[in-house]
Amino acid sequence: MVLKGSQVALRAYRAGDAPDIQAWVWGDPAVVPHPAFWDHPQSLAETEAFLAAMMAPQPDPPLAVNLAMALADDPQARYIGGCGLHAIDWRNRNAMLGIVIGRPDLHGRGLGTEAVTLLLGHAFDALGLHQVGLTCFEYNERGLRCYRRCGFREEGRLRERRFCDGRFWDEVRMGITEGEYRSHADGR
Repeated sequence: MVLKGSQVALRAYRAGDAPDIQAWVWGDPAVVPHPAFWDHPQSLAETEAFLAAMMAPQPDPPLAVNLAMALADDPQARYIGGCGLHAIDWRNRNAMLGIVIGRPDLHGRGLGTEAVTLLLGHAFDALGLHQVGLTCFEYNERGLRCYRRCGFREEGRLRERRFCDGRFWDEVRMGITEGEYRSHADGR
């Protein structure tokens, strides 16, 4: 499955993505200044193991609980980041969204907004979900702007949840329902 926009494509992970992941995850603090998903620099072998897990066959709904996709620039389909729906709850029709763009030279071009919009369209139109949520630390201003542009609303905060750069930061919980997504899409 490939979800294509005008600037990006969401596609399956490939073994050949390992060098691109290694080039950015720990190489540039502008990309991942405070990693939440890995607690130490990954070796190439660890990255390849991560990719093997991402490429492993997943069960079909309603058994699948994760949809992890590589974020690629289009038309080259070169790996530039990752995104997905996680903790999919089919009974209650909700999931959590995550995204990272690993190349700072591509930040600020609307690629994240397009990727999130593609992923939300898939969540609501193809998967039949009712609500998609996410969490983001308050220091990630670029991410918060992207999510708001896509129609997410702040639902709450876990106060002073992360210590970084000598201070505590809130974890912001955001969400969007299918109805809000459709109203937001109609308003564009």
